[in-house]
Amino acid sequence: MKHSRVIRIAVCLILAAQIIAGCVTSKTTQVPSVTAPPTLVSLNGTPSDVPAITITFSKNDKCSIEGASTVTSPFTFKWVVSSQNHDQYALAIVSMKQGKTLADLQAWPSTDPPDWLNVGMDFRADPASQQIVKAYSGLDYIYFVCFYREPETKFGAVGPVQVIKAP
Repeated sequence: MKHSRVIRIAVCLILAAQIIAGCVTSKTTQVPSVTAPPTLVSLNGTPSDVPAITITFSKNDKCSIEGASTVTSPFTFKWVVSSQNHDQYALAIVSMKQGKTLADLQAWPSTDPPDWLNVGMDFRADPASQQIVKAYSGLDYIYFVCFYREPETKFGAVGPVQVIKAP
């Protein structure tokens, strides 16, 4: 258990350093999609963190989003899995290459990411559970993609959420 925590902290520190390096060395213009690989870091949120967004997997396997359409990085989101229809659930935070839309993401038929999709991070959850997650993003726009397992199946996508970098 301690080993897992040490690895998680080390990965977060490495990714945080990459974010800082990216902020210092480059400027990007804000567009509805990105072509560069995503830069995302996730830390466990706490109950005192107020989520800006709530992602819900309903009992009938529908994926929905509520809350802000614009967030400032870092931001907190709550993931609620109401469904108990499958053994495990997954949520991915993604970005897409320029010219792609939410409709393209929703039409994507499998779990294998196409070349126009950048998967930044993903999370796993048990049925009837919830998590609070604090995420740091160097992206301008993000989307959430919803999955369940066995078999691994994509069943929805929501977004976009605009991410503003903290001053």
